[in-house]
Amino acid sequence: VGFPRFKSRRDRQSFLCPQHCRVDFEKGTITIPKAKDISAVPHRKFKGMVKTVTISMTPSGKYFASVLVDTTIQELPASAIQGIDLGIKSLAVCSDGRTFDNPKNLQRSLDRLKLLQKRLSRKQKGSANRNKARIRVARLQERIANCRKDNLHKITHALTHDSQVRTLCMEDL
Repeated sequence: VGFPRFKSRRDRQSFLCPQHCRVDFEKGTITIPKAKDISAVPHRKFKGMVKTVTISMTPSGKYFASVLVDTTIQELPASAIQGIDLGIKSLAVCSDGRTFDNPKNLQRSLDRLKLLQKRLSRKQKGSANRNKARIRVARLQERIANCRKDNLHKITHALTHDSQVRTLCMEDL
């Protein structure tokens, strides 16, 4: 077993509640053991039994709860296969002719990120102003990551819902 392994304070902090968790959509609360009702903004409603709840904190100081639910799914009928070509100029080109552009979120935010990181490097270690500058950098990096996730989510939603294709084949770079 040995000594406890502590997590770095710089990384994403999280803990897992494996049982006795509830989500109340009417009140907008999550109940976990040893903590009463925690107010939350549910992303969407679900039906099924709550298995685990993971509470995590991002480097910018925001808290999120990820809920694992045991539910039944319905199998979709089989349909055609669609191929996807991943590229550099455009993010993806489908076999049916659709192209998805690469928004280059990092390139558009690079000047601001460079400025904020320079300001952070000039602050004295351990000071409150350094912590504020660290949070500013973390917020910008979180925004870049969220823009990427949003774009990928829109593309995958378009691929899976618009054409109702069951099998997607991608090239292996």
